[in-house]
Amino acid sequence: MAECTLPVSWNPVPPNSKLCAQASAKKGTKPSDDYNAGVVIAKPGGGVITWTVGDLDPGPSHLSPLLIGGYGVFAKLYSGPSGPIVTLHIWIETPDGKKPKKFDCTWTNSSAGTERDIPMMIAVQKS
Repeated sequence: MAECTLPVSWNPVPPNSKLCAQASAKKGTKPSDDYNAGVVIAKPGGGVITWTVGDLDPGPSHLSPLLIGGYGVFAKLYSGPSGPIVTLHIWIETPDGKKPKKFDCTWTNSSAGTERDIPMMIAVQKS
């Protein structure tokens, strides 16, 4: 899993795939709760799903099945005053359970008291 350049556009994602996300934070080698993370997913045809830090840690959270159409995803990572390294991992699992490398990203934020925004577009269509 690599840190992807923003904004992220995943296309074509196979229909009936699963969108997965997980977050965590560490200060040195120890887990930290001095952070916040969230993911908002706008579904094709309307409707919004929100995953909070409680959904993402320990996670993962899943949205399945992904239907044909466009999904807008906006994630935020907030590193608290102690400056832990916050990590967000988002990936796609295809209907056969595989994790294609081109649909697998991780982002971090470690600047104390700052937020990092992650915009994504996911296009689900038949190949």
